This record gives sequence, C-alpha cells and structure tokens, in this order.
Amino acid sequence: MKIKCSSAILAVIMFIMSLSVSLPVFAETTTQKKYDVLTSLGFFKEGEIYYEEASVTRYEIINAIVSAIPEDKKAYYNGGEVGFSDVAADDSIAYTAYNAKYLGLTGDDGELRPYETASFQDAAEFVLRMLGYGDFITDDYVKTAAQVGITKSIG
Repeated sequence: MKIKCSSAILAVIMFIMSLSVSLPVFAETTTQKKYDVLTSLGFFKEGEIYYEEASVTRYEIINAIVSAIPEDKKAYYNGGEVGFSDVAADDSIAYTAYNAKYLGLTGDDGELRPYETASFQDAAEFVLRMLGYGDFITDDYVKTAAQVGITKSIG
C-alpha cells in the first residue's frame, strides 16, 4: 500500500534523525537553531530543556510517521493482538504499533523494539516502507533512500 506524504513531513522525520546522527550537512547548524525549528513544529514546548546528545527511539520515529498519516488510512484497533511479540495489547503504544504493522512500516521479524535507540538506517527503512518501497529495500536502507531520492534534500 502506498501512502502519499508531503515532502515537509519527510524532511521533519529526516531532520529529527539528524539530531542523533552526525551528518556533514548539519555540521554548521547550531543546537539553538535545531531547538527553535523543532519547537516551532511542536516537538518541544517553549522553555523545555533540550539535550543535543539525547537519542530518538524507534517508537518516536514510528509515532511521528503514524501521526502524520490521515486517520482514514489507519486501521481500527480494538485492543487485540498488536502484531509484535514485544508490544502487549494493553501497552500504551499498542495503537501506534498496531498501525505500524498495518501500514507495513516495519519488517517481518516479529519485533518492534520500540525503546531501542533508532539509527539513521531505522528511519530510512520506516520512511521507505511508508512510501511503498518495501519490495525494493536492500539491507542498506540509507543507500536505497538515496537511490529513490528521499535523502536528496538533506545531503
């Protein structure tokens, strides 16, 4: 299933990942500028403490993607089986996990690993799958993202 998503949403997701991954394109971007942009987008509240070395979890990226998708494209979750062995039906992230599975944002290994620190590879995989490139993904998600032009605006 292909989901249409604006390039602005993709840019935000990739930008979030840049906070925990050193990319040359962001070398000259100050921490304050990153904080100001993310605050203006609603990721931080005004005055909230920001730690540049803070990491992003796999769940946080998946939640950002699932939140950006219109409700009519998501599955109704009634509290049953989530689809991942590491997310229980009564877990607070069950709705997002269920929709990540429904939308095909993750691979088929049976685990979401929601609280693991996300890598740029993870972010690239989730975005590629969201855009319907699941069948074309190689083991190098960043390379595949570059080949299809997703990372063009950040590098």
